Amino acid sequence: MKKSFAILLAAAMSLTLTACDPPIPASLLVAEAEKTVYCESGSQTIYAEAGYSDLTYSWAEILSSACADMVIDPAESFDTADLVMRSAGAPSCEARVSAPVGFESVAIAFYLDVAFALTIDLQNLVDIFDGKITSWSDPAFTELNPEVEFEDIAISVASDAPAAAIESLRLWATEKLGTEPELSLLTANDEADWSSLMGEFENGAIGLFPYSLVSLEGGSYASVGTTNADGETELLSPSPQSIYVASTRFRPVLDGEFLNAEFDASLDAEPFPGTAEAGEPYQLVYPVYLDLCGEQNMLQSAVGRYVVRLDAQGLMATSTLGALPEKIRIESAAHLGRDLPAVEVDPETLGG
Repeated sequence: MKKSFAILLAAAMSLTLTACDPPIPASLLVAEAEKTVYCESGSQTIYAEAGYSDLTYSWAEILSSACADMVIDPAESFDTADLVMRSAGAPSCEARVSAPVGFESVAIAFYLDVAFALTIDLQNLVDIFDGKITSWSDPAFTELNPEVEFEDIAISVASDAPAAAIESLRLWATEKLGTEPELSLLTANDEADWSSLMGEFENGAIGLFPYSLVSLEGGSYASVGTTNADGETELLSPSPQSIYVASTRFRPVLDGEFLNAEFDASLDAEPFPGTAEAGEPYQLVYPVYLDLCGEQNMLQSAVGRYVVRLDAQGLMATSTLGALPEKIRIESAAHLGRDLPAVEVDPETLGG
């Protein structure tokens, strides 16, 4: 006799169902829920940081074609928005629910009259931000940049950096170099106007900036030279592949109403979809979250689950952000859409 159960998508968070033995995998529950777009009538405003605000326009356009009466419009500031898309640690609304929707990477932004491209060894990068290398004429730069004629000018460090960017460099350097750096010249500031700070760059400047903003502004950013598992020097920079590989070393962690993505150094990097080997990850990455603001709202939940659904269809790859690994995307879809009506799941058709 066939059994049919009404199962809330949020049940995917538990990864088990007592009504089916063996339990239905969370991935199948999410896939079943995503077969149908849940539509709610109404309008919501959304705020996103400048580097990826264009993504919200894509969301709005696609959403309107799927649900004509479900509308999202841009908000002027995070404190007036119904939904906020923000990087880890950045100011937001009084969120009631939050979950990852993508990954931002860190650009090592610089300005040199003599170079538009640059490679900096990871150890040297740490030494710059610890004040141990103070001039661009330092021999540390010449080996990896033989085509650049460095001038004897002072290195000017832009001290403000996103807190998550500083932490990502600290974790990467500790893992690769064996010693935790101080990064004493950097100051965590999640409220900085990154566009204005880049506009103030003068010859010799360098700093840690959100890659999405540097890409939007057309700024120059350095590659990182690091040693791979074979002992060879590998040059890494932000790319969809390297960001994704690094993001697979994060795991979803539920903290009350907030689903966080936390870095776990014990996790091996996983390959970019469609490739056989993971390669060396560009570990300067951190999560971007979608916050649902105010009181419980079915419309917000519908939008939240839908945009994570679009991530699975490759929309994030058209932006400057990196896509969620499937293990985190499943949890995000369940968490953001937990207020939505139950979906009908037949355990026999799902292998239960």
